[in-house]
Amino acid sequence: PGEFVLPEEVQANNPGFMIEARSRDTVDELIPKTGVFQSDYVPGVRKFGVSKLNYSSLVPYDIVDVLFTFTCSRPLFDGNIIYLTLPGFQTSETTVPLFGPLADYFRDSAGRFDLPANELKLEVNRTIYFSGAGAELLNPDAAPGEEIPITLGFRSLKLPGALYENDPSLLLRNSDKMSTPQSVQSSPRVGEPLEGGEVKAFMVSELSFNPMEPENPSSITLRLRPSIILYQKNTIVLHLYGFKLTSRLTFGGLVRLNRTVPVPPLYGPCGGTEAITSLPLENTPEADKFKNKVAEWNAVDWTLTLTVADERVIPNDIDTVVTIPWETGLKLPSKLSEGDGLLTIEALGSYIKREPIKRVPAVGPPKYITDSRLVFEPAEANAQSRLEFEFTANSDILPGTRIHFKLGGIQRVDPTGGDPSGHIRLSGVNAPLFEGSQGAWDNGDQLLTVVVESVTILSGRQTSFFIEQDQGFILPYAMYQTDPSLYMYIPEAGIPSAGTQTFNFTSRVNRAAKTFALSQLEYGDGDAVPYPSTISTILITLRPNVVLPQGSVIRLHLPGFQCRSARPLLSPPTTNVLDPGYKRFMTTDGIAYYGTWDAASETLDLEVSPGQRVPNDASTVVRLDADIAAFRLPPRMSQNDERLTIEVVSGQMIFIERIKLSPMVVPRTFDVSKFVYEPREALRTFRMTVTLVPTVNIAADSPIIIKLLDFRNIDRNTRSIYLTGRGAHMIEDATALWDQDAMELTLPIAPGESWAEFSELEFQIEESQGFILPRSLYKNDPRLTIRSVGNILEEPVKDSPLVGDGPYDEQQYCVYQFERGIRYHMINEAKYSTNVNRRCLSEP
Repeated sequence: PGEFVLPEEVQANNPGFMIEARSRDTVDELIPKTGVFQSDYVPGVRKFGVSKLNYSSLVPYDIVDVLFTFTCSRPLFDGNIIYLTLPGFQTSETTVPLFGPLADYFRDSAGRFDLPANELKLEVNRTIYFSGAGAELLNPDAAPGEEIPITLGFRSLKLPGALYENDPSLLLRNSDKMSTPQSVQSSPRVGEPLEGGEVKAFMVSELSFNPMEPENPSSITLRLRPSIILYQKNTIVLHLYGFKLTSRLTFGGLVRLNRTVPVPPLYGPCGGTEAITSLPLENTPEADKFKNKVAEWNAVDWTLTLTVADERVIPNDIDTVVTIPWETGLKLPSKLSEGDGLLTIEALGSYIKREPIKRVPAVGPPKYITDSRLVFEPAEANAQSRLEFEFTANSDILPGTRIHFKLGGIQRVDPTGGDPSGHIRLSGVNAPLFEGSQGAWDNGDQLLTVVVESVTILSGRQTSFFIEQDQGFILPYAMYQTDPSLYMYIPEAGIPSAGTQTFNFTSRVNRAAKTFALSQLEYGDGDAVPYPSTISTILITLRPNVVLPQGSVIRLHLPGFQCRSARPLLSPPTTNVLDPGYKRFMTTDGIAYYGTWDAASETLDLEVSPGQRVPNDASTVVRLDADIAAFRLPPRMSQNDERLTIEVVSGQMIFIERIKLSPMVVPRTFDVSKFVYEPREALRTFRMTVTLVPTVNIAADSPIIIKLLDFRNIDRNTRSIYLTGRGAHMIEDATALWDQDAMELTLPIAPGESWAEFSELEFQIEESQGFILPRSLYKNDPRLTIRSVGNILEEPVKDSPLVGDGPYDEQQYCVYQFERGIRYHMINEAKYSTNVNRRCLSEP
């Protein structure tokens, strides 16, 4: 008994059943093959053709009603059972009330919920049909057909913390022998995506080794924290390619337990058996959370499996740490990169998708691409070209691994006029190594991804393929030889991530180098001049000679500049508010566009946003408004200052170069501003000599205005003040203009004249012009100011004499008595000094 196992389904009088008679040595045919006249019908194992779950709420941990819609390949009879596995679901009672037209078809109109196993058991007590009148009665709204879905409701189930959309861990089976679990076909997502974009993940996953010697036994410590609770019989699977066990079954006094299980043909042409080795965990309280305190090592697929013990959970609020001691003999691989993507982790039962282990230390020599080449044919500007790839890695690349090629600056035009993104054909000797001899091309990110199909690309093996010219790849106007915009990376094989593995050789395109044909900075609005160390508007104008696609990062080095915001907002130029240039860069809401300011390195990054590009046939103008972005200029910059540089550090990369046009920023001041009064007596007329030396040119449109507070003229109506001296000719008609109310003297520069920077201008205002000194002025009095309109900001006159230091009515004096030396008094043989008495004569 039990020696023969029936197949899942056998039709009645199966014509495939044959009978024959042969000799003992099977050589002679005695009776030819003849069909069996009669054979029994073996009903097939029931399958669920449709299965769907819906919840009355999608908020994690809410108490909800669940609607279960399903069909079955055959009717369900009295005594049949449906098992629904709901990982993470909870209920306050093991009896779950049912509702809906189908509720009475199940025993007690209720299901039985096995809390430890997270399994709902539904026992049928009346025949349920999925076609014909019986099914239409249960679902009158359904369209007549071969199978009519029916719906059953469950009351008061508590949702788990997270579920994927169409989560494969929601399982459905029935009580038929040989019935295998099926994933529920349709179910909604529960919970919001985490940082990585998934609703479930391992928040912490970390491996540490001691000692960290390649190809030697090591203790392996695993630290993990899933985002959801893992319950009994759930498993955590670590994929540890390259790890090995020593050949001895005993090592360091510990005994490893081996068992064999069937190997499916996937692992070899004939299948067979494999050894599952139980590795004991260090005896800690956290090891009790796992079945038998062991981890199971599978040497064929390099997996380490930890099964949650009965009546135990793996919490999602604290880390769980277990260690496999080095005495078990589990050896490290020959090399591991830091954060090696080859090592992955997943959870089964309460399903968490396979993901890279977040923290892995480096072991042994680094992994990298030892040789790589990318050749264009033809290598001409803007040409449609054939792309030839060749690479060799120093580590194995497993089946299913994605290999990424970043082709910054290369665009594709679909030959049929459709979307250029999508699958492209690969050619060449190694093209069949990749799934469907195809690659996936993202025209926006300019990224080619190929997936290794069913073989392992061994370390040191040269792999080559090419993309034919008819696939429509267009080269840019120019590319450097061995261009850093072109690189490859294989994070799932531990090869360092994006940007660190440039090709060893790439063809040069065009003899002209990539550059910015125009790069210009302007400060201030309109014709306003820039003032050092002040907040100013900055206008950036760019035109590269190659197109900069999305993801390209333009970096401006602005030494000495300051900005209070890490994300200064961008604006259009005031001369054309409809200019779309600033909208080519990053935005959060489609309204506000921004750059990224790094105060430590004094750099401004402008990243081209998805779906945008910076053209090479038009200028891109960006305005950093003084009131919004609030950039402060440096104290000094020369014209076209060599310290101001620009580069593109990502995407279509352009090497660093000097910004071609930028204005001078200098201290706009009067290096010398000096007044001399003769005679220097308060409240009387005087002759005034003025000496000025500006640090910038002063033209006719920037008159000089001197503020002479408390000065007055004998004739209050006097407007014109005549000047004398060797510099008077620089002033229009050698005449200054006096405004008695404002107490300002205006010096208009003569038309056609320009007062050069650092040149001295000296003139006199004679006593006959009627100016009267005020009662008092401090030496270098700050109330006396000078400015040049639109050129030099108002500032105090640097050198002016004291006025009003003589006596005047009701003035009081303070006299200090002074004696040389110190008086000493002898009291009880102790010396002490006394201060000399002093008193102001004005005091009583």
